[in-house]
Amino acid sequence: MTPTVVVLVSSRADHLARYVVDAPRIDELAEVPRLLAARPRARGAAVILELVGHSSQAGRLLRLGRHLIDPLTPATATALTAWRAPLAAAGVVEVRLLGCSTAVGAFAQRALALLAARWRVPVAGTRRDLLSIDLAPRGLRPALASRLLVVASPPGSRPRPPIAALAAAPR
Repeated sequence: MTPTVVVLVSSRADHLARYVVDAPRIDELAEVPRLLAARPRARGAAVILELVGHSSQAGRLLRLGRHLIDPLTPATATALTAWRAPLAAAGVVEVRLLGCSTAVGAFAQRALALLAARWRVPVAGTRRDLLSIDLAPRGLRPALASRLLVVASPPGSRPRPPIAALAAAPR
């Protein structure tokens, strides 16, 4: 069965939100688990969660509303750790951080790896800037996923190519 894609858009990325149909806007990290819990789910259905927003200039971390998805900031790390159970309950099998170059650079790649370990699902970032044409009414254009995304897998999962090798691959 093909996973269902659930898209949540940062409240500060309205220009990207208009390309995705009916995607809720997020301003607080605590909204993500609540929205996932409120969403109807077929038994055993797999979900890909796409979080769309801008990235920070310094570390290339995704900004979701007023917050950076930064697993090294204590308050944010606590909020992100609380996502683990709701992600599992919602059937999330992958989280995609869709913003400009969210998998470029050592800091961004470390953040992806930490989030994958914390949430126990693969976490993907982008290897280049995210453009409005990369989005379709239901999220990231499927044909772009293999070329645009760099995936960090949780420890103990099936091996994938190293993030550094993927980030250096031709675009």
